[in-house]
Amino acid sequence: MACSGNSAVLEQLDKITSKYKSMKSLHCEWKFVGEWLKFGIQHYTDITGTERTYELVQRTTRSHGAGVDGVDTIAIRTREDGTKTLTLVAVYRAPVGKLVLEFPAGLVDKGEGLEQAAHRELSEETGESGKITATSKLTYSDPWKSTETSVSFTMDLNENRKEANTTKLDEDEFLSKLEVPLDDLLSTLEMAQEKYDVAVE
Repeated sequence: MACSGNSAVLEQLDKITSKYKSMKSLHCEWKFVGEWLKFGIQHYTDITGTERTYELVQRTTRSHGAGVDGVDTIAIRTREDGTKTLTLVAVYRAPVGKLVLEFPAGLVDKGEGLEQAAHRELSEETGESGKITATSKLTYSDPWKSTETSVSFTMDLNENRKEANTTKLDEDEFLSKLEVPLDDLLSTLEMAQEKYDVAVE
């Protein structure tokens, strides 16, 4: 059944990709360049060959990660009773003006490998360490407005049973760690949104 389903999807994608094959991104006019982000006007051609423009944002640190801007860590702990928890961080995000519940995550530093970045971010933001058990393909975080990319790493926190170390946050980082039960993840996040007016990434 799975093979048949995959074949059907591939057949649809063959038609879709052929339809949009002629579309191409041309050049980008950069209008503003900041410390972390830059804003520009992307020129591209549509399926009729007509040139169009689109506003976009790009990370200025892109070259540091060889095409990958950042990493996310999906850190899971198995308790003695067999239940699992997901480690999140509550971060104050100025653009939305509230605390946001997120995966421990961050940008890839210059000269840093992706796995190294994932371990570093988990340690800095939560004081935890773990073993990588799965790695995602490269994904685009919000392709409707930016070129930002990331890779997600699933980590087993039970590989390290020592007490968590102290977090190492930048002076402008304001966040705290919390563990959420996986079985009740959705209901817990909804409760947090309703009771504490936090946002969820």
